[in-house]
Amino acid sequence: LYNNEILLHYIDYNFKKIIEFIYESGGNVFIVSGGFMDNISIIARELGVGLEATFANKFIKDKGIVIGFDNDNKLISNNGKVEVVRDIKSKHLHKKSSV
Repeated sequence: LYNNEILLHYIDYNFKKIIEFIYESGGNVFIVSGGFMDNISIIARELGVGLEATFANKFIKDKGIVIGFDNDNKLISNNGKVEVVRDIKSKHLHKKSSV
């Protein structure tokens, strides 16, 4: 696992400002990553993105030691990101009705 300081070093200030602008404009931000939640949650927190809007692979641990990963997580598959984005769209984006 990466040191938190190293991870946070790679977050660009302008990227944070874009996310703030999206939130201030009433938009939503989601993170979909093929990485692992242990690392991605650090980045999400720094960017102000809630864990409920952050999707990543998850380690299975026993007494703090990684013993595997969650095989049921969609992100573990080849098209996992596509599936997760489709799920997000169906749950969070509503089509405008035409008059």
